[in-house]
Amino acid sequence: MSSKARGLADLGNAYDDGALSNRNLVINGAMNVAQRGVSFTGNGYGLDRWFFNRYSSGASRTLSQDTDAPEGFSHSLKYANGGVAETLYYFIQRIERKNFERLSGQTVTGSFYVKASEAITAARWYLAVNGTGGGHNNEVSTGTYDITTSWQRITFTATLGDFSGYITTDSGFMELSPMIAVAPHPSIPANASLWFTGVQLEVGDTATPFEHRSYGDEIQRCMRYYWETPNDAAYAIVARGQWNGSVASATVFYPKRMRAIPTVAALGTNAGSWYVQQGNTGISTGTTAFSAAWGGATTAQSSWMDWTNLSGGVTNAALTVMRNNQSTSSKNGCLSFDAEL
Repeated sequence: MSSKARGLADLGNAYDDGALSNRNLVINGAMNVAQRGVSFTGNGYGLDRWFFNRYSSGASRTLSQDTDAPEGFSHSLKYANGGVAETLYYFIQRIERKNFERLSGQTVTGSFYVKASEAITAARWYLAVNGTGGGHNNEVSTGTYDITTSWQRITFTATLGDFSGYITTDSGFMELSPMIAVAPHPSIPANASLWFTGVQLEVGDTATPFEHRSYGDEIQRCMRYYWETPNDAAYAIVARGQWNGSVASATVFYPKRMRAIPTVAALGTNAGSWYVQQGNTGISTGTTAFSAAWGGATTAQSSWMDWTNLSGGVTNAALTVMRNNQSTSSKNGCLSFDAEL
């Protein structure tokens, strides 16, 4: 059967299973969105929605957004290992309860594209449903596949159990890993590189063609979990508010209602990174600092914050908080809002 006919047949099967659009439960499966940056060496979130963890002592690695990708894709996630074999490592996407709870007792199919700088036999994919706080696995599905030095699409199917007996709250999640390196499963060889993209998880027993969403749609989905105020202008506006006696109190409204109340942090250098203006008058100094939140007024929709070490403001008058002539190549004067699972 031709590839076009095969694709039409797969979409017909997807229609029978109940979906043609919004099939993919994975966000940023094409590795296009990189709000935090494009290269990472530590554990934690990197490319949007993808969490990385490494346990091996003495090992080093770099994860980055890469342009080596199969036909139809522009980016991939590259894992470049250091000089020590990686024996305990995984990268996962955590899918929130609201998006997976309808899958109770259903069959799901995962798919992704992968290649490596050298062949790896019996690599392992992993799918798990975690209960309250992600503290335990209610159910785990896993299987093996071989990685070659050319791009190939891997598919797998799993039938999930009945979720009715699970303790699954908004802090629980389903997690999907295209590759998990945990003994006795194969390690990632020293000095090896791997590439992944086109990660998809959908309802049904058929791997349909990857669901490409627009970049605008994908970044909006990502912003439900994490976003940053812009650094694309030297005086980019951060917040608007009023002078409150000795501080500039201002509100940041999020572009998207977030999954939960986020953790707020200043990126780059804190002091001196902001410029506060009332009308045509600037009231900031080089020591302008930032207080993460004021009066517990951070919500899933907005944050009311204080900028301190200021003087000369007009009480109750409106003001604007901006980046203080910061380079667009840095994130000084930017804030991050993190509601990841």
